[in-house]
Amino acid sequence: MDVRIATIFHAVMFILAVIVLNSELVQGAADRLEVKEATKIVQVGESIEMLCTAPGKIDVCLFLIPGAKDEVRVVDSAQLISIPDTAIKIAYNGDGFDRGHCGLRIEKATENLNGVFKCSAFVPGESAKRTGSMNVTVARTPTSPELRILDNKINEFKEGDVLKATCVVKKGRPATNFTWYLGEEILQEGLKKPVFTTTTDDLLSTEQNLTRTIQASDDGKELRCVANHVGLNEQNKQAKKLLRVNFKPKSVQEPFKKFEMVEGEEGRVSIVVEANPKPVFIWKIGDELVTEGDSRGSYQVMRTMQKESNHQWETTLVISPLTKDDVNKEYRIKATNPYGDTEYEVMISTGPVPETSSIGTGTLIIVLIVIALVFLISCVILFARAKGRWCFSDPMAPRLTDVIGRESSDTESAEHTTSDGKKKLSFPLVFKKRNDKMPTCSADNKDSTAIAVIDEEDKIDTCLQRPETDADNANQGATNPNDEEGVVYAELDLPRRPAPSSTAPVVVRADQDKTEYAEIIHSPKPNEKK
Repeated sequence: MDVRIATIFHAVMFILAVIVLNSELVQGAADRLEVKEATKIVQVGESIEMLCTAPGKIDVCLFLIPGAKDEVRVVDSAQLISIPDTAIKIAYNGDGFDRGHCGLRIEKATENLNGVFKCSAFVPGESAKRTGSMNVTVARTPTSPELRILDNKINEFKEGDVLKATCVVKKGRPATNFTWYLGEEILQEGLKKPVFTTTTDDLLSTEQNLTRTIQASDDGKELRCVANHVGLNEQNKQAKKLLRVNFKPKSVQEPFKKFEMVEGEEGRVSIVVEANPKPVFIWKIGDELVTEGDSRGSYQVMRTMQKESNHQWETTLVISPLTKDDVNKEYRIKATNPYGDTEYEVMISTGPVPETSSIGTGTLIIVLIVIALVFLISCVILFARAKGRWCFSDPMAPRLTDVIGRESSDTESAEHTTSDGKKKLSFPLVFKKRNDKMPTCSADNKDSTAIAVIDEEDKIDTCLQRPETDADNANQGATNPNDEEGVVYAELDLPRRPAPSSTAPVVVRADQDKTEYAEIIHSPKPNEKK
């Protein structure tokens, strides 16, 4: 009981606290003036405007600005009002007290005005004054950004080196943010969060670090740090460094190939390699080595040429004249510079350029995916059809295994019944051989036929009696009107002894040559009803 009372007490206290807090919030909102701008950034010499609005007419409008000791009353006119102990003059800003507007305007901002501006007004009928505030930031232009690359004074790197750079601006207001560029690309990865430091005169210094793994494609690009600050212009808001990247000759995945060369004529084989600085090329033709500017027999290596890119180099082998033996030789090139060497394979041919497929890699992947999906869906449909699953679960619909069985054998029973308790022919059991222990009829029952019958509980009946009587035939006609010809499919039990009605011996063939199934046609007697 005490626990319940304590729980109720705490719930009541919580509700009362919520009500009190809500009333305070409502009261606080009722005591506030609506300020047009909560924050404002201006530069020295620009004007400052502030407008506070009450829900109705006001009688008095007061302001307290940074640097002033007391509030200053502003009248509803264009009269300039001097702030005591300062050289600042303010004027009224707004559409009049009748509209609830309490505002001020200062023609030229100074750094002393950086801070919080407060407004207050009295509304007729209210005992307390309404207040509002605006945070004014008078910008101070920071120093121009300074970009430093750590542990590297000449800005020269090898491919794979780690670049560590830092950008700094000092003594600014408000805080400065940076944007980093490599060439025309904006860098996002590898940037640390900016670090802000406040000085004694309420100014901010900003520093940010960048870490990047140097790539060969960075060669010749400018690393730029751009400072975003209202006081900086295009000329003094960025710092930059030109990067130089050295790397060994770049490897390729496939051999260089040259087609449509003509036997008996001069042949030229040119390849282009990326490297920085310039590499030295040595051609290996079979067992012969030919360097740049040298010739050996019918082979000559031309001077290395620089391509449009600063780090692409072209080497050319001239074969004069080209022979059949030249086509069959092995050609290799070794390119070397101070940062490593790379070998290339070159293949030449007098044949035409082989045609390339117009189907792109992406299209080919899509085609393969579609084919795989079609195959998978087909397999699922066949499985469902064979097992009678999902949309093929209709018990009256024949299964795929039954259809295949009926098409592959003309001695199978055509009867297929539903699972209503009636017996039905089992496809696997009908086609099993005798040595698989098929059910047989007793030897003394001559009017029996060995037919495998399985009921819904998988119990096997070993014999189906078919006495040939008129009454029985009549009953069969009544129960199965479609079986007018009296066709029965059965498995024969081939005896190994002579038939009693015949003196000739019965020839028993081997198991693989036996005829184990027969079609038994029952012919109605003349007096039977159809």
